[in-house]
Order: sequence, then C-alpha cells, then structure tokens
Amino acid sequence: MKNLDELRSMFQDTQSKTRSCVSTTRRLIDRSFLQLKESHRLLNAAERSKEMLAAMLRINELSRHWSDDKAKNDASDSQMTSIVVALGGS
Repeated sequence: MKNLDELRSMFQDTQSKTRSCVSTTRRLIDRSFLQLKESHRLLNAAERSKEMLAAMLRINELSRHWSDDKAKNDASDSQMTSIVVALGGS
C-alpha cells in the first residue's frame, strides 16, 4: 500500500496536469473562436463585394444599351439611380 506522501504527490501531479490541460483547451477554444470570427468577417466582406460587383455589372449593361430615346433614358436613369443608392451613393 502506498503511503500518504506518495498519494499526495500523485494527486498533485494529476491536479497539475488537469490544470494544464484545461488551460490548453481554453487557449485552443479562444483561438478557434477568433478564427471563426475572422472567417465570418471575411465571408461578409466577400458577400458585399459580390453585391457591389453585380450592381456595377448592371450599370455597365445599362450604359451599353443607352439610347437617345427619352423614355428609355428616363427608365435607365431611374434604375441607375436605384443601383447607385443601393451602393451607398447619393
């Protein structure tokens, strides 16, 4: 049978290893959370870029089909204004 000092030493070793594992686990969780947060930020930025590109392509398409016809110009003007406003312009 082990004496009390040996048992105490084993307990302290186990306690120390457990604390170390908990600390390491917390650091890994924190790092994972920060990586997830950054991925989310990048995904949102990519989505905004995609929306802006689609709007710019639409403006380009409208400008290519621009004509002297007043009714067409007014409709295109209205569409372009809506797109510019959606992009954050005034």
